[in-house]
Amino acid sequence: LLEHGADANIQCGHYANVLYAAAAEGHEKVVRELLEHGADANARDGEYETALCAAAVLGHSDVVHDLLEHGADVNTQGKRSYGTALDAATLWGHGSVILALLERRVDTNTQFGEVEISFRRKQQRDLKTRSVGSVG
Repeated sequence: LLEHGADANIQCGHYANVLYAAAAEGHEKVVRELLEHGADANARDGEYETALCAAAVLGHSDVVHDLLEHGADVNTQGKRSYGTALDAATLWGHGSVILALLERRVDTNTQFGEVEISFRRKQQRDLKTRSVGSVG
């Protein structure tokens, strides 16, 4: 449909727009296709405000990467209590999303404070837990 002129920014019910829907559902190929056909990576609407925040909350790191490659604002604040995409990914423990966002020099002084530090602490705790578990 996009090849024949369908609007890549069309609005659609619960998900706000088709890019947001594809990002929230983790459909990387669809996200990439929409972005290549002019979908707005920073369109604001929906439960998590942007496609980037939705993908971050739901742990879709490949989608996050594609959105960032197409100009999604890494520091956009979401509507809900999740804050930025980095805040949301940290809150839900999506390490690969956090790393993708940190590569983009995301602001780590956000709603939830020192996000990068707390992520690294969690990584260390997880490693210690695995080490202790493998000994017993």
